[in-house]
Amino acid sequence: HDFLQSIGLERFFDEIIKNGKLFSMNKDRDFEQYRGLTLYNPRTGESNILINGFEYSLDSMYTLAHEMGHVYDGFRIYDDKDSERYLHYNYRSVYLEVIPRLFERLFLDYLIKNNICRDAALDKLVDMEINNHDYLVSAYAMSLFDDKLLKDDRYHSLKPAEVVNIVKEYFSDLESIKELFSNKYIRLDEEVNYTYGDIMSMFLKEGVQEEGFSNPLFKEFLRVRLEDFNPEFIERHELSSEKYREKYIREIKVLRK
Repeated sequence: HDFLQSIGLERFFDEIIKNGKLFSMNKDRDFEQYRGLTLYNPRTGESNILINGFEYSLDSMYTLAHEMGHVYDGFRIYDDKDSERYLHYNYRSVYLEVIPRLFERLFLDYLIKNNICRDAALDKLVDMEINNHDYLVSAYAMSLFDDKLLKDDRYHSLKPAEVVNIVKEYFSDLESIKELFSNKYIRLDEEVNYTYGDIMSMFLKEGVQEEGFSNPLFKEFLRVRLEDFNPEFIERHELSSEKYREKYIREIKVLRK
């Protein structure tokens, strides 16, 4: 609550609690890959948050901060009350995880700055950067598949050996690629969503910290996120891979200090 209050969004959390929309799910092996889930109703603008095995720990609060990003995202979409547009966004957009990833970053920065569970928050930030690197590798592996394979979702039925034939000239550690495709339930588009979410949230964080959610870059992102992906937004603001690399390296240096 204090974190959301610091960014002027505590009313969203108050509504979730007041209306009994925060739930703890019993830990389930079939569901353990999900730390949390937000169910949003585009017709009413209401969200339900489910946290897997909720407890009063940094991990659960970190997950809750992520899901509150989805709540805020849904609220900003509800402005146009377009259910079909939301469903397209929710299932087919690479922008879906940008705001939740931004909330993760803002939350950890808040804890570190205010010396709240500081060591644990720093460890979590290290884990985040390591995971982000893994997402980048996975997203790159996805980019090696042809568009038709992706469009038809045929990558779900690929066997590890077939995947290796596609990517073997690009990767030295083929065992990790086999492992990536070994789970028949895997949704590889999530790798792309989280990768883009991490990259874009890193670009957005500084402006939001300085100017809040009225930051011009963030406001423009809110507008373009409901459209089909178009690199024009990235190009117009010169959000290059080199700039991301600089920010990533600067983040690692701060962590080392």
